[in-house]
Amino acid sequence: MKKTIQRAAAILLTTASFTYSYGQVFQKNADEFKTGTYTRDQLISDWQTKSGNGFSRRGKGEDRVSVIKSSAPDTGNALKVKYPKGKADSKESGAQWETDLKNGYDELYLSYDLKFSADFEFVKPSKNTGRTGKLPGLGGGLSFDDKDDRNTAWDGKLQFRDKDELEFYVKTPVNNEKHFTWAKATYTIAKNKWFNIEIRYKLNNIGKKNGIMQAWIDGKLLGEYKNAEFRDNAKVKINKMFFSTFYGGNPEADAPTKDVYAYFDNFIVDTKRINKQVGASSGDSIPASTPTVNNNEVNTPSPNTSNSSDNNDSNTSDCKGSTPKSISNRIQAETYCKGKGVSKKESYVTSIEEGDYMEYFVNIPSSGDYDVRYRVASNKNSGRGKIRLRLSGNNKGDIAVPNTDGVKTWKTIRKTVNLDKGNRTIRIQAVDGGGWNFDHFEIRKRTSRKDLQNITSNNNNIDATEVFPNPSNSGIFNISKSTQWTVFTVMGNLTASGKGSRIDLSGQSQGLYLLKTGNTIQKIIIQ
Repeated sequence: MKKTIQRAAAILLTTASFTYSYGQVFQKNADEFKTGTYTRDQLISDWQTKSGNGFSRRGKGEDRVSVIKSSAPDTGNALKVKYPKGKADSKESGAQWETDLKNGYDELYLSYDLKFSADFEFVKPSKNTGRTGKLPGLGGGLSFDDKDDRNTAWDGKLQFRDKDELEFYVKTPVNNEKHFTWAKATYTIAKNKWFNIEIRYKLNNIGKKNGIMQAWIDGKLLGEYKNAEFRDNAKVKINKMFFSTFYGGNPEADAPTKDVYAYFDNFIVDTKRINKQVGASSGDSIPASTPTVNNNEVNTPSPNTSNSSDNNDSNTSDCKGSTPKSISNRIQAETYCKGKGVSKKESYVTSIEEGDYMEYFVNIPSSGDYDVRYRVASNKNSGRGKIRLRLSGNNKGDIAVPNTDGVKTWKTIRKTVNLDKGNRTIRIQAVDGGGWNFDHFEIRKRTSRKDLQNITSNNNNIDATEVFPNPSNSGIFNISKSTQWTVFTVMGNLTASGKGSRIDLSGQSQGLYLLKTGNTIQKIIIQ
């Protein structure tokens, strides 16, 4: 489901009175899925999970999740979840699974879009008394697999109850209280209408009741608690998104009298506010200090460590006299102008151990935030350490090297850093370990949010250029006329650019991308 093309772009865009900044930790929308029954195998592949309720298995059970085309005025796909007549609890009603966020965080935000069917039963038709049911939230423990809810594991779902109220439904080992009702008489749960829910959980300091829970509907703050206690162990973190939606737990009291449905889309987990109302406070955001791993790609927020000027580098490097490399091109690892402790093999650098480094002389066309993408390989289970990027002697941040299951099995990891304009010496160094190979790296300017706002401000231009096939099974797209084109991820990161009537994204992962041609942006999908 997408309300406008701006909503489709998982980047900072302005629509009406809200701005949307998407996708730091996890992002998933239903436009990536084929319509029809949504299977358990698809769930495991798409949602970084191991299993779930609401899906048949080996011919047993009921498939209660499907992908549908959303009706006007909302366009695109949505997840449709069924709540069967007379059924309640997570095994027989709705759907439930846990998404592994890959690392632990002390604070996270979750946003998603939701619509209840026109005949959804919040109350018993005959008695006009409230039912209860669950909605997605966040959770955690010592790890994603931690199930010890007596000591460490916790979950923070949402709950609808008492006709039209929403509340936090939080289970923790250190607090017997579960129900935290949002402000009353300020909202009504609407049926047959899309709305956005965003929640924030900030875990408490050990020994203190200073955890925070906040909730917004369509950008309006409706629930807030600042004395929550989630944990008494500092190793307990937020490490899962908990998709959990079902009627109550008491079939007689809570089950609906007929089959009813709810629709979900645009799931985003971020370290910062996602749907920010213009002029409103964004809360006490704490930048995450741990890396985010998402399948084959890793991203971490960059520390603000720059203290250099806009001047070019002084002649202190052995790269003196080199022609600066353009960052518009991929830079092969073996083309370093200075190296320590490393060896060139075939078309990559090998034998990289702790303290080894490579230096490259590059031209940074403008100051700002850039995505640096490293292509690495390693089969070590431990001790791989990190890659540290230094620009003109200043540390721009580290990123962990993953186990890729082979010294020639390559994976891309990504770090967002702030770089200064000018001809600069970049040092890529192994710290805290080693034993990895290095093929190449790319430096791509992050898309200007203001520019993208301007591009998408005129909805009449959207989809002006025909693209086919779309979706594409091969990753190859054709454009109806030869033109300059740029492709972005749904998080606003540059993926590819070129000129002509053919776009080759065959090396990219399946999913939703944004194509810019001229002053228009449209969605393209690799499936």
